[in-house]
Amino acid sequence: MIRVLKPHADKRSAERFVCAFRASDPKIERKVVMEKTVMNVKGMTCNHCVQTIKGALGAVPGVQQVDVLLEKGEVTVAYEESKARPAQFKEAVEEAGYEVA
Repeated sequence: MIRVLKPHADKRSAERFVCAFRASDPKIERKVVMEKTVMNVKGMTCNHCVQTIKGALGAVPGVQQVDVLLEKGEVTVAYEESKARPAQFKEAVEEAGYEVA
């Protein structure tokens, strides 16, 4: 079971929220601080580009979700704050052959 405990937005294009993961044993609960950040990516022109970006970012440890808006060149990444950093996302996108604006 996953539930959002505390949403929090700041002035950046990032969103922080805390999730609680409950195992089958109700005594076990793990809280994870999640971040959501938005990047502008240049060079995406088709669905193959979208899949490439999703694959590159999805391979970064701690990334939970990647959403791409091809028309806007916008990529949203939801990730565990303790396992990933935005600098890793920029590196992954650039290694895939795209530019982060």
